[in-house]
Amino acid sequence: AAMYDASLDDLAPAQNWQQQTQGLNLYYQPNYYSWNTANFVNEVLSIKLFHNSENFDLLIRDYEKLNLLGYSYFGYNSVYRSFLDIIQQRKHLEQQTKEDYLKSVAAFKNGFDIKGRVISADDQTALSYASVKIAGTEISTVTNIDGYFKLHVPNDAKLIFEYGFNLKQEIIIKKGDFPIIKFRTNRTVLNEIVVVGYGTQKKKSLEGSAQHLVEESNKPISFAAVENIDRNGNVIVNGKLLNKIQIRGNSVLQGKVAGVEITRINQNVIPQTPIITRKNFNETAFFYPQLKTNEKGEILINFTMPEALTKWRFKALAQTPDLKFAYFENEVITQKQVMISANMPRFLREGDTVTVSAIVANLNTKKVSVKTALQLFNAMNMQPVKLLADASEANQTIEIAANTNKPVSFKLIIPKGLDALTYRLTADAGKYSDGEENTLPVLPNAMLVTESVPMMVRPNQTKTFTMKKLLHNQSSTLQNKTLTLEYTENPAWYAVQALPYLMEFPYECSEQTFNRYFANSLATSLLKKLPVVQQVFERWKTSDSKELLSNLEK
Repeated sequence: AAMYDASLDDLAPAQNWQQQTQGLNLYYQPNYYSWNTANFVNEVLSIKLFHNSENFDLLIRDYEKLNLLGYSYFGYNSVYRSFLDIIQQRKHLEQQTKEDYLKSVAAFKNGFDIKGRVISADDQTALSYASVKIAGTEISTVTNIDGYFKLHVPNDAKLIFEYGFNLKQEIIIKKGDFPIIKFRTNRTVLNEIVVVGYGTQKKKSLEGSAQHLVEESNKPISFAAVENIDRNGNVIVNGKLLNKIQIRGNSVLQGKVAGVEITRINQNVIPQTPIITRKNFNETAFFYPQLKTNEKGEILINFTMPEALTKWRFKALAQTPDLKFAYFENEVITQKQVMISANMPRFLREGDTVTVSAIVANLNTKKVSVKTALQLFNAMNMQPVKLLADASEANQTIEIAANTNKPVSFKLIIPKGLDALTYRLTADAGKYSDGEENTLPVLPNAMLVTESVPMMVRPNQTKTFTMKKLLHNQSSTLQNKTLTLEYTENPAWYAVQALPYLMEFPYECSEQTFNRYFANSLATSLLKKLPVVQQVFERWKTSDSKELLSNLEK
């Protein structure tokens, strides 16, 4: 079972676990070099090995042969017949779509032509025979082999796209549009679930509704859902603000309970609770590859939910000892009534002038006034730093309509000498608040260049070496970092220390094989010319020395 940020699928297509459960009853099929050839198609097969305890069959390889132009010695050519069937289906489909288009032209004299495509959201392949219907009419068509369609539609028409049994989308079409409809075809389509606090509820019941439980008699039982508690201690239940109650002094508390301490406070002085910022932005909530059920077939997954407000993709793949498989996939959304999300870069660089933006979202049914604040700290000592080009941008107040969002921006000037920057961005709407805190590395606007000078000095010899680039430096941006002098009585020892790197390559390619050959040949030559090196190794072996161990083994 695993759950991860769904936006990662935009960077790299997610692996389809459901496809891994198909075809598991096949035998070993090592078809690395086989292909089918006809006069009109070259079909290349690349089939992975499916585990089964069957013996390998003799692999028959096909080599270059004469092109028989579809003729078969046995009087029948299955590839050619399949090709004819595909051609016939394509002709029939093209004729059908042409007739559907002419019907739409006749039905709407003052309309316009619309073209589009229907593809799979998983691998971007075309979806043929997808239904495209003009809402409120009987005019419809289907997509062709390449997923394209064409219709003549009236102004401001609504198109209904359907594929399979439960995949459906509706969009409003305007002149000049080229809609590309994507259907996720490789998983079970389920309702989204929204995480609210520590419970879950349907997205459609998110605003101002009570949660329900259902007994065995199917009689609904309503209970209050505490949605939020603001910084002033106000409690919101089922979308409504509860009336405040005040306890003046302790005269109303007549009885005493053991272990309960009563403290008097000034009712007019209530400290403001700081906004809790989100700090855990892990992109993977959990990944457990070896879960086992209990006797009832249940699995309890314990994990810490990251604090990113986003859409998460949950996947689960289960198997029994007799290799029966089941697959489940769903989506989970983490959100708040008022949210702020910063569009920060992965890193900053010294000397940059950067304008960063943030999105403030309001999921309430009413307009709210939101106060945003940006605080910046040196991540090494958490001391405040002033990087804003305009100090007034640190605190901004914006009005956001219901169920909309609005951007805010901040202009930063990154100085030199700052290794890392921590930002704390908050949004306060009174009843609701949100904030996030994260650290960004600050890279120097320079490149580390190491220059070395070999110094060969024989016994009883004196030499003078001049580092011209160090003495005659004309660069205005160069900053000297370190000056190191390495000394050894036996320069050949440097070669000995580098040999394991060349000998221990993990692969068998020609380049690494030559490196191993070169390293072993050089080692043999060094031992012959420098017997003292071999004597040192033998002494280390006999004395159980740790010198031959790597740093990880010590």
